[in-house]
Amino acid sequence: MVPGTPLVVLSVTPPFTEYHLIELDERKTDYLRAIVGKRPDVFIYTEDCNEVLTKRILPNVRYEQYKRGLCLLDPYGLHLDWEVVRMAGETKAVEL
Repeated sequence: MVPGTPLVVLSVTPPFTEYHLIELDERKTDYLRAIVGKRPDVFIYTEDCNEVLTKRILPNVRYEQYKRGLCLLDPYGLHLDWEVVRMAGETKAVEL
C-alpha cells in the first residue's frame, strides 16, 4: 500500500492541531476511519467539500485569533467551487 495524502499529512512532525479530511466516496471515508481510529484531532466528512469548507471549517480559521490553516486539494475528481478559494483567501490565514 502506498499512503495517500491524508495518511502522509497525519504523520507530519510537528503535528497540526486538527485535521479535516473530506471525501464524497463513503468507501474511502470508511477506510480512513478504520486506519485513523479514534483520534480526537481528526475529523472525517463524507460530504461535499464546498459545503464543509465554507460552512464549518473556514469560518473557524481566523487571522486575528492567530489560527492558521493549510488546505490541500486533491486534483482527482475535484469539484471545488471558486467561492471556497475566495473565502479561504479572505481569511488571510489559509495556504492552499
